[in-house]
Amino acid sequence: MVIATLTPPTPVVLPARGSWRREIQRARTAANAAAYNARQRNQQLAAQMMWAAAEAARAANAAAAAAREQAMAPRWLPEPSGRVTLTDRRIHLTNHYRSSPIPLTALEHIELTQPDRLRIRFTEASTSHYLELATPWAAPAFLIASHARFPQHPQLISGSWLPHGFEERCHIAGKTCPRIR
Repeated sequence: MVIATLTPPTPVVLPARGSWRREIQRARTAANAAAYNARQRNQQLAAQMMWAAAEAARAANAAAAAAREQAMAPRWLPEPSGRVTLTDRRIHLTNHYRSSPIPLTALEHIELTQPDRLRIRFTEASTSHYLELATPWAAPAFLIASHARFPQHPQLISGSWLPHGFEERCHIAGKTCPRIR
């Protein structure tokens, strides 16, 4: 029984040095090596270009997502100072550029964020608008608008719309003020 047999390798016959056959063989070997190296460089370059393209696409997507997010975020655009007219039916804002009547029935949200800051959200032409008014009349505007549109508003019920120490100042001035808070 034969398990394995060894065959002697085929001898490589090289032409003698200085012969034209040897020179042709060397030229072919050099050309093959140059072609192989060129293929390797091209593959590496293609891989690098694919990686760079993927990184550029990732960066472009991230920039586009950031731009979309920034565009979606509400922005406060300052308006020039003007006049606020307040009635039991509307808040009318006027400056030298525009006149904006806001019916109290269009209010969706109202909040007194500071004693002189009133933030409202209202709908006009099927679009929600956010507005922040900086006026010393913010508390009375909040009182009239929330009483007309949101009688159960938490700030209105709790009395937090009143400035701090309002009741004490009324008593000092000799006026009667019912305890609200």
